[in-house]
Amino acid sequence: MSPSERTSASGYCVVFDTRLVPEQDPEEAWSQARALLESLQADDPDFKYAIEVWDRRPGYRISRDELVVKAVASAYEEMTGHPIGYGGGLGSNIAAIGTADTHYLAYEGIPCVNAAGPAPREWVAHAANERLPIETLVKNSQAVALTILRYFGL
Repeated sequence: MSPSERTSASGYCVVFDTRLVPEQDPEEAWSQARALLESLQADDPDFKYAIEVWDRRPGYRISRDELVVKAVASAYEEMTGHPIGYGGGLGSNIAAIGTADTHYLAYEGIPCVNAAGPAPREWVAHAANERLPIETLVKNSQAVALTILRYFGL
């Protein structure tokens, strides 16, 4: 593309939302991102970039032996009829990563998890038109209530 065919640099914006796992060092992740951008700039002097950090937090782990994890897993299994998935990847329902407010609690020594119930295809999360069926909201609310009962041994 010739310089006259290019639009202004302000015409483009790329947002990276990177969720770190416990083994990743936040500074190393940022260093790798900067190195990539600098290599792009070295290849194209017209390429300009700026980095704006909105949040920076390391991942964390929680043991499956923690009472809160056992309570979530027990409630989920009772609600769905099958065991919970662990790990935070596709197909899992419970994660121990620093991607929500649980991060702040975990670093204060409060064991916590990110947990989700079954997600139907019509559930659209983290999008402009975020939505889920009322039945899913009700089931997940029931799962939270059951988790609280399990946690307190009721």
